[in-house]
Amino acid sequence: MKDYPTALCAYSKKIPDSIETINVSYIAKVTQHPNALLVIKSMGWLLFQKTFVIVLGIFALGWMARHLGPTNMGILGNASAVVTYFGIFAVGIDATVFIRQVLASPEKENAIMGGATAVLFLTGMISWLALLLWLGLGSQDEALVKQVTAVLGLRLCVVFPAPLAFWFQSRLKTQFTVLPQTASSLFLRGWQIACVLMGGSLVWIAGGEALALLVILLLSIYFYYQCGQSISAWRCDLKSGLALVRASLPALLAGMLLTLLSKMDVLMIKSMLGLEAAGYYTAATSLTESLFFMVTLLSVPLTPLLIKSWKDTPERYPMHRANYAKLCALAGWACALSLAIGSNIAIQVVFGSTYEASKPALLLHAFLLVPCFLGAAIQSFLTIEALLAWLSAFLGTALIVNFLLNMLLIPPMGISGAATASVIASLIAQTLAPLLFKPTKHLGKVTTWALLFPFPNLKMFRNS
Repeated sequence: MKDYPTALCAYSKKIPDSIETINVSYIAKVTQHPNALLVIKSMGWLLFQKTFVIVLGIFALGWMARHLGPTNMGILGNASAVVTYFGIFAVGIDATVFIRQVLASPEKENAIMGGATAVLFLTGMISWLALLLWLGLGSQDEALVKQVTAVLGLRLCVVFPAPLAFWFQSRLKTQFTVLPQTASSLFLRGWQIACVLMGGSLVWIAGGEALALLVILLLSIYFYYQCGQSISAWRCDLKSGLALVRASLPALLAGMLLTLLSKMDVLMIKSMLGLEAAGYYTAATSLTESLFFMVTLLSVPLTPLLIKSWKDTPERYPMHRANYAKLCALAGWACALSLAIGSNIAIQVVFGSTYEASKPALLLHAFLLVPCFLGAAIQSFLTIEALLAWLSAFLGTALIVNFLLNMLLIPPMGISGAATASVIASLIAQTLAPLLFKPTKHLGKVTTWALLFPFPNLKMFRNS
């Protein structure tokens, strides 16, 4: 299960779960505040939560995969992909837009909270009903696959607590988002392990995701009241909610494309090779995705320095931008090579000998970390230079390339072909795609050069 609320990350496919994006101008403003220690404290909470949840998730997923086997893991992976696709119709609200609006119009806070919650509830319910309609009339899958997908889809109905998490972020009370998410992860993993031990079906295992989100809801409400607030004061102002949706559309469009890109591989593998192959691929990719959180740990403290350069020393900004891209590329290469070299051991330790077939895929998929780190860099550049709308064009290009490469490579190479397609498509999104458009051509040159020569000047950061 992805961390809640979900975020928009440079190609993660997985992305980001949720990047929990924080507007770069907002970061710059807050880090200059006398209470900048709150930022450091917030980052500490995020580091704790991410590390704990990832370690717990890898352990639980590996244990569960050993007991369920590749085919059942393939059913769960396929169900997650299908639900995620229908989730793109659950119109979301970008955290940055929400935080900016709440801080700018405190007198409208109750209307914003109520309106945003109402819109998320309605779109979530509509998305789940659309999923049920498709399973009943359009899907050709066997009954068990449909049942697992329908139950897993219940998580679409529990996306409406997001405004509570965004409100905590706006007050830099990150601990009140971290604690519910951590408790939710503990509940989910405990539920999954208990279901397996008790011989529960995949349907029961799938139901844990929606229940885990309810844990977040209940704890978030509790902490909201502890902060002296009251839900009874909210007003169901759909106008305010829809206004937030309209303002979020550029980010939401990129998020939808990112979602399509992230889940395409599993669905195409299941269609072309079957559920067992999808299970092997799910196991391999889960280890790569467990390292995506490191992108945030690098970008959050360094992006404000880049903003400061853009504002105070614009003549030096191009050098800082290039250096930042090289640092991201270096971190990506280091993580990718480490995971690739240890891929055999990682699969053996986490999933066991049953998943031998996952090893070649992980060896290749590990290199997705390189464009993932570069993606964080180029997203910062696009935001700072007011070019963020072009991100959708990059992701759209990568989506087409990924589909074509999957069609070409999966038949002869199996799941290794899908992993190769993901890496190539993501690299194109962060390097070649920006070169295709005049307004972003200079950024494409920066990321391409960083990819080939990832050797930053660390002194530049100390002098910034």
